[in-house]
Amino acid sequence: MKAAIKYCIDNNILKDFLKRHGSEVENMLFTEISIEELSEIRFNEGREEGAEKHNQYVLELINQGLSTEEIKQRLMQKEKKE
Repeated sequence: MKAAIKYCIDNNILKDFLKRHGSEVENMLFTEISIEELSEIRFNEGREEGAEKHNQYVLELINQGLSTEEIKQRLMQKEKKE
């Protein structure tokens, strides 16, 4: 299994994903997992990715020198669009 994951990374197949989650993939393949558990895992991963994107966006706004109130307004505008 490790060799297959290494092969994929070396050949740019799901490279970024496997670099971050390779050990999880390996563990999942050797463990029985229900659809419900898999759904929960995916939900949590999506939540983490969303939080990372949100934090990056806030940092960009801070780096632009915006005030707290301006940042708040931009975040509210962005929420309305999504």
